[in-house]
This record gives sequence, structure tokens and C-alpha cells, in this order.
Amino acid sequence: MIQKSLIYRVFLFWIRKISTDINNILSNALMELRALSKDLTEDLMNNNSLESLIIDECENVNKSGMCTAQFKSDPVPELLIKAKTSFLRIIQEFLQNSLKHANCKNINIAIKIAEEIMTVTIKDDGVGFELLNKEYTGIGLESIRRRVEMIGATSTLKSAAGLGTELTIKAPLKNITA
Repeated sequence: MIQKSLIYRVFLFWIRKISTDINNILSNALMELRALSKDLTEDLMNNNSLESLIIDECENVNKSGMCTAQFKSDPVPELLIKAKTSFLRIIQEFLQNSLKHANCKNINIAIKIAEEIMTVTIKDDGVGFELLNKEYTGIGLESIRRRVEMIGATSTLKSAAGLGTELTIKAPLKNITA
């Protein structure tokens, strides 16, 4: 009886130690991965225009064969990294939502510059969805809303069953340019 109890306590000790070691290894690996991801993101943002980043995203969608993504843009001034990152992440989120939920054939992205405002419009021709009190719902849409606010912009989301979805973002150039 004493031997079983002793063996059990030794066994628990080693399980806890191994578990702690594994947790430490995973925590360190996760921190390193986050640092690497941050470095890669910063390099990507510093070395590419928003237009080229969006073109890459459209090419990826087109290669998937799920639908066609098109992009048209006025010349975009040099953007703050925070703004460039926010616009890219918003567009990526919209593309992912369209591919995952919309069953669309086409996604159009347009950037217009007029009267010191940059307007980004992203539209799909998918199944759409009913907006509840015109409020953003879901984690992805909440992420979009937060990124829009972070750059001092405004957004309008339009969608209805059978009519697709359209997101329009208006950002004063003074808030987003370098």
C-alpha cells in the first residue's frame, strides 16, 4: 500500500514537471512565432504599396478558382503603416467572409481618392445576409469595425439576402498618410 502511494506520488511529480516543461516550451515557441510574424508583417508593409498587396490578395483568390476578384484604384499616396495594415486586414477579412459564406462569383475592390478622402469599396455578388439593426455582428465584422475606428475612418456595410454584400470605408487622408 505504501509502495503504491509512493509510486503514485512520484508519477504525479514527473507528470507535473513534464507538463510544466511542455507548457514553457510551447509558450516560448509561441512568443518566438509572434515576434517572427510581426517582423515579417512589418517587412511586408514597409516594402510594398497597398495596391500591390491587394493585387496579391486578388491573385490568390483567383488562383483558388472559387470566384473572381478584381481591383481598380486611383493612385494611393504613401500611407502610414498602421493604415496600410488596417486596410489590408479589412480587405483580407472581407475576402475570407465572401469565400466562406457568400457563395459569390465576383468580388470587386476599388479605391477612389477625392476631396482629401480615400474611399475603399469592397463588394461581392453572393447570397448576402440580413443585418441586425445595421450593427456589425460576428468576430470578423467586429474586427473590421475596430480597424476602421483605429484609423479614424467611417464605414458602411450593406447586405441583404440574395443581393450580396458591400463594405465602404471612408478615411480622411490626413488620418492615414505618411
